[in-house]
Order: sequence, then C-alpha cells, then structure tokens
Amino acid sequence: MRPISAAVLISTAAALVIAYAARSVFTPLICAFLAAFMLEPILAALARKTGRSWAVGIVLAAGLGLAGAGAVWLAPKAVSEVIGAAEAVRRHAAPFKATLESWMNLLPPDLSAKAAELVSTYGGKMVAWGAHALGAGIGMLGRLAAAASQVVLFAVSFVFLMLDFEKIRPGGMEILRRFGCTDAAVRNFEMFLDESGAILRAFFRGQIIYAAALGILTAAGLWIIDLPYGLTIGLAVGVLSLIPYAGVALGLLVALAVSVYAVGGFLHAALTAGVFGLVQFIDAVYLSPKLLGGAVGIHPLAAVIALLAFSELFGVFGLLMAMPLAAIALGAVRRLTDRVETA
Repeated sequence: MRPISAAVLISTAAALVIAYAARSVFTPLICAFLAAFMLEPILAALARKTGRSWAVGIVLAAGLGLAGAGAVWLAPKAVSEVIGAAEAVRRHAAPFKATLESWMNLLPPDLSAKAAELVSTYGGKMVAWGAHALGAGIGMLGRLAAAASQVVLFAVSFVFLMLDFEKIRPGGMEILRRFGCTDAAVRNFEMFLDESGAILRAFFRGQIIYAAALGILTAAGLWIIDLPYGLTIGLAVGVLSLIPYAGVALGLLVALAVSVYAVGGFLHAALTAGVFGLVQFIDAVYLSPKLLGGAVGIHPLAAVIALLAFSELFGVFGLLMAMPLAAIALGAVRRLTDRVETA
C-alpha cells in the first residue's frame, strides 16, 4: 500500500470518529445536505433561467407555500381529533375507575384485601414514578431547546447549501487531487458519487410517494368505517412508514385500541383490522414493487441488520437513512473488491 493511501485511510477513519462524537451537530448538517442534494436538479434547471439566488428563493417560497397550505387544511382536523381524544380519556376515567372497583368487589374477601394491599403498596411507587416523570419532563425542556437549535442549524445550512451546492463537488475533487489522488482515482470516486446519488434520489423519491400513498389509503379506509381519529391515525401511519416496519404495526395497535374502546364490538374491530390488511395487500402487490422495488437493492436480512446498526449509532436519523446508507456502503465494498481483484 502506498503511503498516501495509508494517510487517506487514516484521515478518513479519524474524520468518521470525530463525526460520530459530534453527531448532534453533524446530523442537522447532513440532513440539510441531503435536502439540498435532492432539490439540486430543480434548482439547476431554474438557475439556468433566473440565476441561482432567484431559484433558491422560488424553491423556498414554493416549499413554505405547500407546507402552509397543508397546515391550513390538515391542522384543524388533526388538532380537533387530538383534543377529542384527550376529552374522551378524561370522560372515561371515572367510569373506568368505577368498573375496576366493581370488579374488585366481586373478588373473595381475602383476594380483595390482597388487591387493596397491592394498590396501597404500589401507590407509593406510582408517586415516585410521577416524580421521575416530572423530572423527565423538565429535562425534556432542555432537549426541546437543543432540538430547536438543531432546526435553526438545519435551516441556515440548508439555505447556504442550496446557494453553493454546484461548487461543492468540483471543490471536493480538487481537494482530492491536492492530497495526491490520481486522475483515475478521482474519476473512479466521481463514478461512485454518481451511483450513490442515483441510489439516494431513487430511495427518497420512492419513499416520499410511498409514505403519502400509504397514509392516504389508510386514512381513507378508516374514515369509511367511521373510526374515531381515523384521519390522524392514517396520516401518522404514512409518516411513520418512513421508518421501515414501524408505522403499520404501531398504527394497527392504536386503531384497534380506539375501535375497541370508543366504538366497541367485535365487528368494528374486525373491520379495522380488515382495512389494514387490505392496505397491506395493496402495498405488497403494487406500492412496494412499483415505488420501492429496486430503489435500494438490499436483502431483507441485511435491511434489518442495517436498521439495528444505524439506529444504535445515529438514532432516528439512522433509522431514516439506514437503507440508502447500507446500499451505498455495499456499493463501496463491491467497488473496492473489484479493484482489488483487477489489481
């Protein structure tokens, strides 16, 4: 191995270690880079007609307009459903307590006394849990402040990256040449960047359309069977589907709980499960093959391993990015092994 190659490998490893240690800062920067990367084809097309600054302004205005329109249309309904859910919990708390007491009265005296003793014993623990929850809530304020700072960092980085994105790749290639990389190595790296870019764009384009379709289908089905809070549950399923295997399972559990608690009866619970089953059938037959099939090209077992590994390393961001990052890593390994075999 040449000394320059060893130096590059050591520098890369050190950069990865530093990036992991400072992941709370790098995560919004990476998200901003990926967002700018996804929008670059649109910005480049607009910039040829209006200039880069005007193109960035048009894209930002369009994005804010769409977000505002969606908030105006969806927010009132979602907020009313959340408020209705909170009121339902408060309204049913007293009947639930009365039902629990009636069940305890049906117990034999010795079991009833034992149950009362258990309630008394765990009452103190519940107070302690409440105090712990209060402390966690106070700590959450600090986490919310940190999250707000990350949002600000993302927004600022996103704007500046959109303005200068066209300069990043040529500048990176020039840095590689100054580090001693040959023109052939630089071209090889550019080919790898092109492949990675195709994987990322295909993944995100398919994932966004897939999440929207899954959420709309679920919300429509739950609305047809008149499930309370069906719109909120359906849209939440679509959003959570961005994290593989999470959205549908969680949505089904919540929908069944709402069906049993708010509507009652086996028939409505079966209809709720049927809606999710039908949506999953459409997903398996059409949505996944058409929108996600071949976008990443990774084996299901490798997908599960990637989800576990990236979520442990990078949290929620790792869950969202596990599939494309794993595919890019596999592509890099294949390119490296091909180069070793031909050497």
